[in-house]
Amino acid sequence: MRHFLLSVILTVFGLASCTDMTAPALDPPEPAGSPLRTDRLEYSLTRVPGGFGANLVVTYTNQGSRTVYLPGCALEQPVSPMYGFVRAVPDTGRVISSIAWTCVGGVPALAIPPGAGRTDTIRFLSLESPHAQPPEHPHERVGLMRVVYDIHGSIDANGEADYRDRLPESDRRSNVFKITY
Repeated sequence: MRHFLLSVILTVFGLASCTDMTAPALDPPEPAGSPLRTDRLEYSLTRVPGGFGANLVVTYTNQGSRTVYLPGCALEQPVSPMYGFVRAVPDTGRVISSIAWTCVGGVPALAIPPGAGRTDTIRFLSLESPHAQPPEHPHERVGLMRVVYDIHGSIDANGEADYRDRLPESDRRSNVFKITY
């Protein structure tokens, strides 16, 4: 019996030593005071006309010493969304998210002074596109994600966020959260 137990113990230790016990590396955790935070760590997609969606409440706090700017909607500048979604490590691949950005022009950049903040309700929307090329797959809508805001350190002569002065992504991305069905 003693030899049997010793054999079992040696076999278990032998198998464990041959198995890669390391977990995939996650994005580095954000300190509690990260500038962009979501209201939850997990969101469930619900069926909406033509696809799936979830509402996220995000809060940005300017922790720097100078005013920063979210892009407005001036006719002189290329219009880009104020936010987007990216995958968080260890997830890889594309994110199937539909962002519709309406611009009627004449809206200046939004200034956020040091210490000030703003809270936005943003929509993760993924429309069904049966004829998309390459084809879209359901797993491309879910997983570990981050919100990334388009934040700039200055404005240009037109009063629009200066695209040459975009803050580093680490200063404008959210904590990691999970999107599920």
